[in-house]
Amino acid sequence: MSQDDSTTENDVPFTTELVGAWYPATSEEPLDAVAVRVHRTLLTARQNDVLPRSLGFDITADQTGTHPTLKINLYILDEDPDCARSALFSVFELVSGYNQVAPTSPEAPRFFQQIAVFEAPDSTPSMTLVGAMLGQHAYDTDFDTILPPLKPPFPAVLAG
Repeated sequence: MSQDDSTTENDVPFTTELVGAWYPATSEEPLDAVAVRVHRTLLTARQNDVLPRSLGFDITADQTGTHPTLKINLYILDEDPDCARSALFSVFELVSGYNQVAPTSPEAPRFFQQIAVFEAPDSTPSMTLVGAMLGQHAYDTDFDTILPPLKPPFPAVLAG
């Protein structure tokens, strides 16, 4: 994460950007290429049991609107209601690794995520999360003091 001496209204230092772990290596790639990388990341996460093995998904890079958006549909046929919610947030966190956003300009991330969860074939989504990214702890310039976690720079919308 990039840092400077910026402060919030309460004079708490914060980073000028939230930068995902894979963003620096992919920052010049088009959104379609990022979608392919996200697909591979989710396949690997499913193979390593980070995501449920029964999870299916599709990913679309949508640049037709006012903001670039990765649209991700998750298909999970598991009777445990916590499984779908857990998968939703795990995918959001994994995809955040490719993103970048300034907390002072949350309306302008590299891309937005729209993740819909389907728990039955040919159904409507049971949950949808729309947002930019999940950030990490910010550090002051001496890198010894951990500041409180940043509040999300975007409204996460859950429906369902």
